[in-house]
Amino acid sequence: RERDGFLARALCVEIRSKMTDDFLSKYMDDGVGKRQKRMLYMGNPNKFYALQHVIRFHEKRDDKILVFFQEVYLVKRYAKLLGKHKIHGKVTEDQRAEIFESFRQRDSGLNCIFITSVGDTS
Repeated sequence: RERDGFLARALCVEIRSKMTDDFLSKYMDDGVGKRQKRMLYMGNPNKFYALQHVIRFHEKRDDKILVFFQEVYLVKRYAKLLGKHKIHGKVTEDQRAEIFESFRQRDSGLNCIFITSVGDTS
C-alpha cells in the first residue's frame, strides 16, 4: 500500500517499436538462432530511443519510474548508457534495500530504476 511506503499506483504501458532495417535483416536470417533473435528484438535501437523518450517525459513530471527487463545484459547496458540505478540477481539484498529506500524518498534524486525479475517481489 502506498501510504505504508510500498510501491503502488503503477501505470504500465507497452510501447511497440519498429525494428531497424539492420536488425530486421539479421533477425530474418535463417541462420540466426532463437537466442540471438531474442536479443535482436529486445535490443532493438528503436526500443532504446523510445525508452529514453518515456523516461525523459516522466522525469520532467518528477514521476517515479521502474523499468523492467527480461535480460540482465540489457539492464546493465542501458543503465550504464543512461546513468540509472539497476537491480538484478548479482546486486546484494543490502544494495537493493538501499536503492529502494532512496527511490521511496521524494527528494532523493533517485527517480528511475532498471530492474530484472528479481524486483517483482521487492
